[in-house]
Amino acid sequence: MKKFTNKLVYIPSFVTDEIDPKNEEDGKAFGNMDFYVTVPGVFHADLTIVQSEEMRKAYLAKKSQYLQILLFANKCQRKISAQALVFLEIRRMEEANRWFLLFGDFFDEKGRWK
Repeated sequence: MKKFTNKLVYIPSFVTDEIDPKNEEDGKAFGNMDFYVTVPGVFHADLTIVQSEEMRKAYLAKKSQYLQILLFANKCQRKISAQALVFLEIRRMEEANRWFLLFGDFFDEKGRWK
C-alpha cells in the first residue's frame, strides 16, 4: 500500500480505556496491547492516530518493548545458527573420519581408489 500513497495513515478501529505502561494495575491491559500495537499496519504506517497523548505514550512503550524482544530473538537466532553450523561441520568431519577408518585400506590420502 505504501507504494501507492504519499502518506500511509493507520487509525485503530476502536477506542480503549487509557493505559499507563508504568502503572501495575494496567499491566494486563498493557500486555494485551501485543494484539493490536504490534500489527503490520502500525509498523508500516507513516502516521498512526491514537485517541490521546497517554495512549501515544503507551503505543510507543509497547513498540519499543516489542522491538527489543525482536532484536534479542534475532541475536539468539544468529548465535544458535552459528552453533548449529559448527556442530554440522564437526559431524561431517567425524563422518569423514569414520568413513576413512572403515574403508581406509581402499583409498589413498587424496580419497582416490588405490
